[in-house]
Amino acid sequence: MLKNTNHIRSSFAFKDHRNEKQILASRSMFAFVVVIILMMVLLSRGWYLQVIRYDDFQTRSNNNRISVQSVAPNRGLIYDRNGVLLAENRSIYSLEIIPEQATNLEQELHIMRGLELISDEDILRFKKRLKGKRRFKSVVLRTRLSEKEVAIFSVNGHQLKGVHIEARLVRYYPFGKKIVHAIGSVRQINDQDLKRIDQSNYKATRYIGKVGLEKIL
Repeated sequence: MLKNTNHIRSSFAFKDHRNEKQILASRSMFAFVVVIILMMVLLSRGWYLQVIRYDDFQTRSNNNRISVQSVAPNRGLIYDRNGVLLAENRSIYSLEIIPEQATNLEQELHIMRGLELISDEDILRFKKRLKGKRRFKSVVLRTRLSEKEVAIFSVNGHQLKGVHIEARLVRYYPFGKKIVHAIGSVRQINDQDLKRIDQSNYKATRYIGKVGLEKIL
């Protein structure tokens, strides 16, 4: 019996509390040093981003929150020497779409055709315009919508992703063709116009004065 008891006692070594304290202290010190190093890395990284790279990231931030859009200026009114209005601007509504935002382009064209907002001819013209266009750019579906058609779109617009109404000013001549030889005309910018104009000045408009006074204005 005594032999068994001694054997049990010898199998359990006495704990060395002093050694355990030293191990715990060394581990705590190591963890503390690691935390300090990580904090220094974090602070140095924050200083680098907020001080050294401040100008760069401020510019990027401004680019994300500020959207620069070109606004077309109104063309000037033209009067004769007696104060009679010869050329003015009138608002029209255009139906446009951004292809990239459309969920199903063909389906949306079909819906607009059913609502009588566009015709088969409008769809054909749209598909021709779409070729070579960037899909994030707005493409005209139809111009000169009536107020009734604008109202129809307003009611059903939730079905048409990426489709929107744009209000634009177009030139109106009260005397029509009677004085067109002197006043001239305003038409869409073509490839020949793009070669001779500063395109940065025409970012917000698709029209330019072709001949007569309109070309000078």
